[in-house]
Amino acid sequence: DIETDGLNELEEVMARIYFAVEQYVNPEVKFYSLKELLDKGKSYNEIFDGPALQHGFISTEELADQPEVIIVSDLVKVVMQVDGVVSVKKLYVEIDGEANYTQIRINKGKVPRVIHKDLMMGESMGTIQFFKGTLKYHDLDVDGFKRHLNELVSEHKKSYRVKESSFEFPVVQ
Repeated sequence: DIETDGLNELEEVMARIYFAVEQYVNPEVKFYSLKELLDKGKSYNEIFDGPALQHGFISTEELADQPEVIIVSDLVKVVMQVDGVVSVKKLYVEIDGEANYTQIRINKGKVPRVIHKDLMMGESMGTIQFFKGTLKYHDLDVDGFKRHLNELVSEHKKSYRVKESSFEFPVVQ
């Protein structure tokens, strides 16, 4: 149950919630251009250390270890930070039909993803309920939700095509 302020479009609030939770449980790896990393003071050795990538460069210190456990109360905090959310009640995460109210254990080699099967199939809000005060919302424009979510993902996605001709190696004497 999520109480909203009623000032923001419900589909946009829902998209922000999904995006924020997804970024929390499975943070996006940020790619940089060569120039961006050089401007950050990285040396060529630091930049080119590791496997060759096709979509830019990764700053090693920004990579985080995959968590073994996700605490549900931490997800409440993430949702509470979303613009338009006033309160969160009765949050649980369902995995394979089992409700988890306290924590979720992530098996080694698995990557958590936020998927709501009803919304992805174009159906109603399913188990997520929105309120403004005691007034319950009954309709969610699923296409509007998907559009807002796609916009958020597109805004934060950045990749660079790395070509041999896109940079020059410094001459070492």
